[in-house]
Amino acid sequence: MVMGHGVGSCITTMCDCKTWPRLRKFEVPDVPLDEVRKKYGGLNLSDEELILRFYAGPEFVDALKSAPPRKEYLDSRKPLVKLVEELGRKRLGHVYIRKGDFSLSIGRRG
Repeated sequence: MVMGHGVGSCITTMCDCKTWPRLRKFEVPDVPLDEVRKKYGGLNLSDEELILRFYAGPEFVDALKSAPPRKEYLDSRKPLVKLVEELGRKRLGHVYIRKGDFSLSIGRRG
């Protein structure tokens, strides 16, 4: 699949090319999509990963994939989780929380 010849002119007429001189000089490469996929990771590569590899570079994408999972930090957006976590640190025998039709009961086992 090759980008159609009219696509490049559509892109350049949709924006103000006076403010984007690089885009005015942009030429649509006449390279088949299969070749681009082969260059950046293979034919089974998703469109999203292909775009990411093209713009950010394969090294960046590989580093993202090998990075440890993101830690989830608790903040004011999760007040109940934070409250339960803090209560778990205290030496309380039983905690009961109720708000509206929601209730939570926590107790320590013997």
